[in-house]
Amino acid sequence: MIVSIKDLFQQRKRRREEQGRIAEANQEALAKLQRQLNAARVNKLRETEERDEKEFCGLEKMMRKGHIPSGATMDRYYEILERRTAIAKSILLPKLRPARLHDYLLWLKGYIDGGGQITHVYNYPFDQFSFLGKGEWFVARADIKPARLCGANAVSIIVPSGINAEHGDWGHCNLYFMDGYRHNGFVPLYCDVNFQVGLASSTEN
Repeated sequence: MIVSIKDLFQQRKRRREEQGRIAEANQEALAKLQRQLNAARVNKLRETEERDEKEFCGLEKMMRKGHIPSGATMDRYYEILERRTAIAKSILLPKLRPARLHDYLLWLKGYIDGGGQITHVYNYPFDQFSFLGKGEWFVARADIKPARLCGANAVSIIVPSGINAEHGDWGHCNLYFMDGYRHNGFVPLYCDVNFQVGLASSTEN
């Protein structure tokens, strides 16, 4: 049986098309499996978070009533707290950028001009605040949701006009809104800020 060159090309073309269909089917099957695995991981994570949340709230309620949990129970409390903090930071921090002194001064000037009062005076500069274990200053770059960060993990966030910071449990985080120059925490004055007659400006050029 003699096979023409044209037939050979057609056979090769059909084989390539079949191989392409098989590869496409394999890719679809792998993508489906990956989606299923991702969904399973998300469901497991959600179940863990819900269980941790229930346990965490129970422990906090117990401590607010003056009951001191056992050592093992406190270890569990801090384990959950550490995991919750890591998750909260992983969601919140990508939507923030480090704040500069100028960012804070813009908010502070508007706040003071509106009749606001300084609540704390510090003898160190703005950019050393985070190194003293008192949290860090950030500016929101996108809408943000409550992140319950407490203690040294808490952050101070300047929220520009047009960006939404949802109401909720922000832990010990402080929010400073450019819209209306509102805040939910304290108002510090640092040693590298000149503050006279309601005006705030950096001592730096």
